Amino acid sequence: MKRLLSFVVILLFAFAVNTNAQGVSVQGFLGLPMGDFGDGFGIGFGGTATFIYPVSSTVDITGTAGYETFGGKDASDGLSFNVIPILVGGRIAFGEGNVTPYFDAALGLFIGSTSGEVTIGGVTYNFEGDTQSKFGIRGGFGVLVPVNSVSLDLGANFDLITTEGSSTTFIGFDLGIYIPFN
Repeated sequence: MKRLLSFVVILLFAFAVNTNAQGVSVQGFLGLPMGDFGDGFGIGFGGTATFIYPVSSTVDITGTAGYETFGGKDASDGLSFNVIPILVGGRIAFGEGNVTPYFDAALGLFIGSTSGEVTIGGVTYNFEGDTQSKFGIRGGFGVLVPVNSVSLDLGANFDLITTEGSSTTFIGFDLGIYIPFN
């Protein structure tokens, strides 16, 4: 999983440099699981990088990759669910000026695995981290607040990963820095 993440990050940086990305937003992530996923897993942490490609003064194409991990709770204590989102989407800014709110939406692959061990009824089960790729979507909103030559990037999003039986869903909160490449 770590080799895959390293490969994805290097690939995205190479892609960004070769396609004249406008900038990158590097963000810390806090996730709140919902539904069935929230029954078995607790708060998640991680980080993402989003490359920004301008189409017009208010519309951008985005490419996002990251790493997010959720710890198990209750019967799932001792497990972790780790996911690498690889998404392509768009962002629409509402206004120009000092503070710029935006709406974004993306779709793509969520490469996830569950690892760790759990004991149920005196029997210990070991999960080796079977990795699976699932389709998913992310939608949300945020705001860019300029600070010197960079901007704070504050956002909230909703993620839905298609899985068998029910969807894996969570709300994510991002706090990061947008760094322009010019």
